Parts: sequence; C-alpha cells; structure tokens
Amino acid sequence: MRYLGLLLLAAGALPTAVLSEPSPPQSLQEAYSLQQQGQYDKVIEILPSLVESSHITPLQRGQAFTVLAFAFEMEGIYNKASDSYEQALRILEKDDAYASDYAIALENFANLYKDVGQRESALNIQKKALALFQKLNDVDGMARSSVSLENLEIQRKKLREGAKYLSMSRIFAAQSPGMDPDYYADFNSTRARFDELSGDTNAALSEYQKALDTWKIKHGPEHMITGWGYMLLGSAEDRAGQEQNALKDMREGMTVLRSALGANSPKYLLAEVAYSRALIRAGETEEGNALLKQANEELTALLRDQCLNCRVDISALD
Repeated sequence: MRYLGLLLLAAGALPTAVLSEPSPPQSLQEAYSLQQQGQYDKVIEILPSLVESSHITPLQRGQAFTVLAFAFEMEGIYNKASDSYEQALRILEKDDAYASDYAIALENFANLYKDVGQRESALNIQKKALALFQKLNDVDGMARSSVSLENLEIQRKKLREGAKYLSMSRIFAAQSPGMDPDYYADFNSTRARFDELSGDTNAALSEYQKALDTWKIKHGPEHMITGWGYMLLGSAEDRAGQEQNALKDMREGMTVLRSALGANSPKYLLAEVAYSRALIRAGETEEGNALLKQANEELTALLRDQCLNCRVDISALD
C-alpha cells in the first residue's frame, strides 16, 4: 500500500438514514466514537452483540457490520474483517434506500483487499463504489474513491491512469462543501508517491510531510494513522538517501504504532520490516538483518491462519 487509505470518515460514518429510520443505538454511536479515537479493540468488544440484536433495523445492522469490519481490519484480523464486510453488503444491497451505506461498505472492502495485496480485486470493487457514488451524485464519495483508484493504479506503476484519477479527485473535491481532513491527507500521501515515481523527490517529501501534519492535527500524535504517516515519510526519506532523518521518523512511527496497535499487529510488523531495511542501507547490517528476519517470521506466522492467499502489501514502505 502506498498509503494506508483508512477512509476513517467513511468507515465510521453513520450516514443520515431515511426519515423512517430511528436514531442509531447508543452502542453504535459509541463504537463510532471509539473508532475515531483509534480504539479498535474496544469497537470489537462492543459490536458483535449489537449485530445479533433483534432491536436494530437492517440499516443499523449493516452500518454496525461495516464499522466492525473496519475495526477487525485495523487489528489485522483479516478473515473476520472480510466476513463482516460481506455481511454488511448482503444487508445493504437489499434496499435502494441504503445505497449510500452500501457504497461506503464497498469502498472499505476494496481497501481490505488492497491491504492483503489483492490489487485487482480491490480495483474492481473500488470502481464499483465510484460508479455508485456517481449515481448518487455523492461528490465526497466520488473524491475519496478517485484517490483510492489513483493509489491502486500507482501501485501497478500505471502513472497515466493514476494521473487521470488524480484529476478526477480534484474536480470532485472542488464541488464539495467541505471535505474531511483525512481526504486531503490521503490525497497528499498518494500524490507524494506519484511525484516520487515521476522523479520529483523534493515534492514527494513535501507532500508526505503535509499528510503527516494533517493527521497529527486531526487525530493527535498517538493515533495509529499518525504513526503510519511517520513511516511513510521516513520510508521516502530512506529512498532519497536521507538515512538519519529516515531512521528518526521511522522510530517515531514505530513507537506510535506499537502503542496504538501492539507489537503483533501486521501494521507494526510491516513498519519493522521497513525500518530493518533502512538500517541495512544505513550500514547497520547486523541489527537490520536480525530485525528483518524476526519481523518477517512473525508476519508470516500471524497471517498463516488468516486466508489461503493472504499477504500484506508492503509497497507503501518499499
């Protein structure tokens, strides 16, 4: 992944329901609040009982499954994340009144496929989400999906296609009354990789710094996405030959990720892999090789029982 593509607003959003829908139950509102704070383990504690409740509407059940799926994804429990997204989609596709929520679930399901390295599936699902957002004339959703498609095309080294989606995203965002800051951070970090692959290293580093600054303001210094922002910047600095800056920012990112997600999280282990490679390039070969071996072994063991073809995509940090 070039960037994490959290889509925090979309994944946790409880869009305005049709007028006949009652207000979301308190536990669903609480789960959304906890997700915004990055407390995904607590979301997982709250929502499983709610999705089985007979006292919520189909729309609320679909929303709850989407939020739960996102929490499982962030915790690296990919099999349960996939199951929960599928549950959400089965519920939300049954009523045209739920189309916005259905598109959001698709958007986030595509991100899960990207996280486990299944880019073609991610691309197809994200295109479906974009088409649905266009049908709904949801410019915020169109802008977010376009950034995600840009990111996927850049991962495939399809810069011309990436540039097309970059332009689309700008147009859609300009039509919005106010995009969430996470959108702009995702845009900046995706644009950064585009600039880097196009040979403009200085512009890339500037865009990564903008993304990190936005995440720090929006989510605070201890949130996992802020930690990932440090890793993105540090990895780019490493590729630019700025070894000491790279190691400093990566260490900061790993500290945040370890605190937010734990040492057994796939995201933290990916950070360790990237940091170990930076150590090797900086001449710390013994420490780097030992850490790389350990991180790869732990990552392989963690994913072994998740899915048959499951692998995490390290391209964002490589």
